[in-house]
Amino acid sequence: MKLSELIRQVGDDNIFLQNILQSSPDITVGKKDGRISFYTDRTKASCLATAAATGHAGPWTGFVVWLPTHLIPNEQRQPSAS
Repeated sequence: MKLSELIRQVGDDNIFLQNILQSSPDITVGKKDGRISFYTDRTKASCLATAAATGHAGPWTGFVVWLPTHLIPNEQRQPSAS
């Protein structure tokens, strides 16, 4: 399924975007992969924690979508590294 199809199915009003770099991330880069931890809404974090512990999906789930920065509107762009 394409992302645009998923958004159409779920509906714009039910989707919440969160810019990771605006969420106090803790980023660690390893030799083959990386780990990113960030703050988010407590309710959504609790849903994911319960789902991970029980194996049953809760009322919320999360996805990570990577986008080319130069195609994002300025007000949504992540801060540039200095």
